[in-house]
Amino acid sequence: MPAVEVERYPDGTQIRRPVDREISSAYNHMKAIYYEKLERQMKMPTLNPDTPPNCLDNDPTLLHIRESAKKIVLRAAQFIVGLSSSFDGQPLAWCSGFWIDLDSEKRTGTVVTTAHLIRTKRPSLDAWLCKDEFASDVKVTVHLRCGTVANGCLLYHQKHYNLAFFRVRMDSSIQLPSFSDKVKCAQDIFELGRDESVNLVINHGKVQYSNPTGYERYHHMYIQGPHRDREYDKGGPVIDLDGKVVGMIDSCRAGSFVPSSILLKCFHLWRKLGRIPRPHLGLKFDAISLLNPVQVEKILIEYKIDEGLIVHEVSAGSPAEKCGIRVGDVIECLNGKCISTVVELEDMLLSIMENSGDGLKPDLDVEVLGDDGGPKISEG
Repeated sequence: MPAVEVERYPDGTQIRRPVDREISSAYNHMKAIYYEKLERQMKMPTLNPDTPPNCLDNDPTLLHIRESAKKIVLRAAQFIVGLSSSFDGQPLAWCSGFWIDLDSEKRTGTVVTTAHLIRTKRPSLDAWLCKDEFASDVKVTVHLRCGTVANGCLLYHQKHYNLAFFRVRMDSSIQLPSFSDKVKCAQDIFELGRDESVNLVINHGKVQYSNPTGYERYHHMYIQGPHRDREYDKGGPVIDLDGKVVGMIDSCRAGSFVPSSILLKCFHLWRKLGRIPRPHLGLKFDAISLLNPVQVEKILIEYKIDEGLIVHEVSAGSPAEKCGIRVGDVIECLNGKCISTVVELEDMLLSIMENSGDGLKPDLDVEVLGDDGGPKISEG
């Protein structure tokens, strides 16, 4: 059907005239060129408005810190990567991670992330049952902020602390983070990561006053904030308002992270020993300091203490049971140092392993308060 041009007059009359084919072809060609150019322009970061929402963009409660927070988040973005894994040719997981070490001579860097990146089975939500299965031959791809990708070579993973280290060959320089081993309850933090388009993921929260549930291990602290699925930022860094990394996000829906004090001790132990050993006490606890103040007062009246770890479970046949520790006892000290939270306990256990060296079985002196309110035991 020949192309026509329609001309309209004020009285409503329409006149149709044939359009020259050469003119029509030239017009369509220029139109295609225009839309191709427009499509290229809209992919430019300066013109593309299609970015995922985040708390610094749409949370009015953060207006008072928006500018300073934006600066520290953008600095931190330099050391954040995305990681994808596949197993037997099938996609397995997407996580975030961050640079923790650099070898300039070999032009390689080390990325830390959650071991869930290489987890192939999770038959139980109870971490203490150790039922999760991991595969060391998972194919891992590291997605860099500039849009390029690199292969990730698994160096080591540790089930208890849920950590994995990967070696990545670098074609350009990388930025290493600064760490802070001091993080307090009620402190403002940002959770960072990268989604599958390598966009920066930004979420805000506060460190929560909370004991772990009976299903979770003791190296976690918790984040109070909007309930959400941490699909992309698990394994990413938690930073404070100075931009320092205070922990690594775990994949718990409730919002948990591994504090930097534990993360760095694990990394140094692995570098020193090639593994991350940990003494197992065979005990489960609640920290008195994180309980309801009404319950804390009752403990204070009865036992004259307001800090320590209440024993909630003793494993049958464990050294703790053989030493006479029972449910309801309170652990006050470990090797002469007072303990107020389970994170402090984990920190102390790792410090003991750091100081003991490889192949040694350290003795632990534990001071316990019995149900009569007096010291019950102090044995190695």
